[in-house]
Amino acid sequence: MRPPRPRSRLLLALAIVLWAGTIRCAEPAPVERIIRSTLDGAEQRIHLYVPPKAALQAAGPPVPLLVSLHSWTASYDRYDSYEGALQGCIERGWVFVSPDFRGPNVRPEACASDLAVQDVLDAVAYARQQARIDARRMYILGGSGGGHMALVMAHRAPDLWAAVSAWVPVTDLAAWHGFCREQGYVYADRIEKCFGGPPGDAVHDVEYRKRSPLFWLSAAATIPIDIQTGIHDGHDGRAIPIDHSLRAFNVLATANGHEDAVLSPADVAFLTREARVPERLAAAPVDDPGREHPVVFRRQAGPVRLTLFDGGHVIDPPPALEWLAGHAKAAPKFLPRFPAEHAHQAVAVDEAHVYAVDNKAIGKHDKATGALVGRWEDAGGGSIIHLNSGVVVDGRLYCAHSNYPGLPMRSSIEVWDADALEHVDSRPLPTSDGSCTWVDRHHGHWWVCFAHYNGKGGYPDKDNSWTNLAQYDDDWRPLHAWRFPPAVIERFAPHSCSGGSWGPDGRLYCTGHDRAELYALEAPRAGGVLRLVDVVPFDIRGQGIAFDRSNPGVLYGVKRNTSQAVALPAPAMDLGGTR
Repeated sequence: MRPPRPRSRLLLALAIVLWAGTIRCAEPAPVERIIRSTLDGAEQRIHLYVPPKAALQAAGPPVPLLVSLHSWTASYDRYDSYEGALQGCIERGWVFVSPDFRGPNVRPEACASDLAVQDVLDAVAYARQQARIDARRMYILGGSGGGHMALVMAHRAPDLWAAVSAWVPVTDLAAWHGFCREQGYVYADRIEKCFGGPPGDAVHDVEYRKRSPLFWLSAAATIPIDIQTGIHDGHDGRAIPIDHSLRAFNVLATANGHEDAVLSPADVAFLTREARVPERLAAAPVDDPGREHPVVFRRQAGPVRLTLFDGGHVIDPPPALEWLAGHAKAAPKFLPRFPAEHAHQAVAVDEAHVYAVDNKAIGKHDKATGALVGRWEDAGGGSIIHLNSGVVVDGRLYCAHSNYPGLPMRSSIEVWDADALEHVDSRPLPTSDGSCTWVDRHHGHWWVCFAHYNGKGGYPDKDNSWTNLAQYDDDWRPLHAWRFPPAVIERFAPHSCSGGSWGPDGRLYCTGHDRAELYALEAPRAGGVLRLVDVVPFDIRGQGIAFDRSNPGVLYGVKRNTSQAVALPAPAMDLGGTR
């Protein structure tokens, strides 16, 4: 072979350099998704980044979520803090979602409308469907218009967030309109496009106030909230005077019972007018490593923090994420056991409630007190015969249902709105598979157990060894199926599998009908026979079970002989996981 000519060598070297640069530059990137509003069906574009350890098929503990909000005239894919927030999530291994929430604030549907608020909530719900997210560590971050929306979301959905970081926010829209009109800023016209005109009209004033977080932040009391603003904002062409942040801090300080931390009207006026800290408020320098702009004033009021920094209208994501990372919601309070009239077949559980399930009735109980707060019963002559285990997913309660002990076996998944406990849907299942006893959601799929029995309720030619587990996609199309191993079938006999719930370690935990034990199982990827990992003594004698996914260390079940719902520490697990 002839040696390459000098020009060929040059081209080859250049190709190698470009190839190496491509390899080095290959970094994790978010994907664009289109989701639909659950309020009006409108399409919303979002950016979503899911780190490998948060993938639905990954093992280990769930990871935090950051909701990053765009600024006033920007959109979901291009705003000042986007790159910094995304990079911080990549480095920390967090899930990142950037919703559009009706785009730039130049029309009535945007600017913290009910539609925009629902868009943010829909983006969170979608992210939770696509990744294993820690419900105790969901954060929200925004600057400028995004800071405004972060504070709106704090008071509109206070139970959702572990912490909120709002930088250089607008908090009083009517006041900001007046400032912008006085300064000749184009924002005044854009605000009017959101409300159909300036403030001063009775109809407009209602909406201006409704969408201004300043007047509603008391509903966000107890949430850790970080308000940061550059002390020079509102001066020399910068857009938002700092009294928006100062007044918001005062509201939150009062709501949290720290009136002693409230800044006086004179202090608010001085700081806003002079863009410097008065001598009487001066304090020792704040050591806050990694900041782009040094802190000139900081005040704490319980869970709320105010920071003034030496800068203008900017947001600095690294210290924001560092502060957010230090917060997690407390594990939900729960009673270890409480009377529940309907605790005979199974339980389901969400962040605040326990649902006790009987054949034809469901009781909804407050998790912290055990109080009955809702009830559903099948009307006489209704279609419900034998309800069984359930799971709460995205505000809906899904329960297994069958015609047990009738033959031929018929099964369905029955669905309730968990908030109103209103029956909203019924999905028939194949009659050939068996009698449906439990349903769960795991790794982006539905999992349904079909029981067979020795004797009562069973077919003469099929004993309990025909009990099987089926996997379905989101449209309830069957994907794979598994049989239970003989050692477990023997312990089920003469009954079958009554309950099942996927644990935080990626294993499936099942119960029989009578024994005080759990069966830890693993499922081969493409079907076959489940593998028995362990038999775990457990003080629940069969029936339906449910891991509390808002508090993964707790497993719920029922004691039917005493009509009690019980919450017990989950069995010891290796959260490094196997799946």
